[in-house]
Amino acid sequence: MADKISPEDTEREKQRLIELLTNELRVHGLIDVTGYIGEHAKIDNVHTHPGFVRSVAFKMEKMGIAEVIPVEDWKRFYVKELTWDKRHPFLHAMRINFANSFLYVIAGLLVALIGSKLTKSKIEDRLDKQALEIQSLRDSLTNLKTTVTDIEKVKADTSKSID
Repeated sequence: MADKISPEDTEREKQRLIELLTNELRVHGLIDVTGYIGEHAKIDNVHTHPGFVRSVAFKMEKMGIAEVIPVEDWKRFYVKELTWDKRHPFLHAMRINFANSFLYVIAGLLVALIGSKLTKSKIEDRLDKQALEIQSLRDSLTNLKTTVTDIEKVKADTSKSID
């Protein structure tokens, strides 16, 4: 019974294997955990069964190191390195939000610029129309004065001829 492995030894072995797998994962990106543990386990018979391998693989997934891909009815396990956005979801969301904010600022500036040009052109059109209306009113007023003067002359002439 001296060959029994304590839970602490099992946990230490898991941590050691996770460190080895993590380093290997950085190099290759996809690892057969079952075969790797079979080759690198210190105690061959105890730490190579599917339950232990599954435990190591899912512990890596829980730690945010890798994604587990079970095959052969959950008897073999592969781990795949997580992409940057899955390893750092908060930073990924911040990056997307900054990009969206930048695009909204650019869109807002374009709308403001186009709006100011349209407003400026509308104001210039109004001023041109007002200038034309003022000129037309001046012409009408001049014509009215001329007509009034002519009427007064005619009135004066008729009143002289009546006297």
